[in-house]
Formats: sequence, structure tokens, C-alpha cells
Amino acid sequence: MIRKDYILNQIEMLARIGAKLILKDNSGQDSIIIFNGQEIGLNNNLNEELEMMLANRKINEAENHLFFEIEKDLNLVNLNTAISFYNSLVRMDKDVLKENDFHEEEITEGFGQVCELYQIVDIVF
Repeated sequence: MIRKDYILNQIEMLARIGAKLILKDNSGQDSIIIFNGQEIGLNNNLNEELEMMLANRKINEAENHLFFEIEKDLNLVNLNTAISFYNSLVRMDKDVLKENDFHEEEITEGFGQVCELYQIVDIVF
């Protein structure tokens, strides 16, 4: 439970203030990038599609669509869009999540999968 709450708080903080992301580069070495979502921007088309799906309570479909797009193009704009998406889920009413067969654990698992895809090994605030 503590780990889940910690990750949910990390998602909110990352969306709000940015951070240093420690990633593995192609050689397996750690590389650090300064990440500030506001400077990087969002994939506006994808973000709008995800927002529409969330508004229509198609949460699982939205997450699937997010991963489809990320796997097509693993860039920082899509990473920022993913952070924004998971932050929206963190802020969503828990009853709405449950009614739509989506649970907090899935938020932490999904965000963890995004971190794996981007080879994020640590987030430092």
C-alpha cells in the first residue's frame, strides 16, 4: 500500500514540477535528463483523444491507445503525454475508476510499464 501511494504521489509531482529522470542509455549506462513537462509539451492529438476517451469513461481503451502510440514512437513528447494521462487518472474519482473496471493498482502498473519502456530507473525531484 505504501509503495502504491508513493508511486501515485510521484506521478502527481512529476506532472506538476518536473524532475530529473535517470534513464538507461543504449550502452546500459545511466544518463540523466532534466524533464519539465511544460517545456517539452504534449502530443496534442493523442492528448485530445485520451481526454475524450476519459470523458466517455473508456479508461481501459484510453490506456491501450496510449501504449499503442508510445510503442510506435518512443519520444519525450509521448512520455509527457503519458505522465499527463496517469496524472488525470490519479485525480479521477476512485468510484468512477471502479465503475469502469479500473483500479489504482492499474495506475501504478501502467505508469511502471511506461517507465520500463523509457528505461527510467529513477525519478529525482
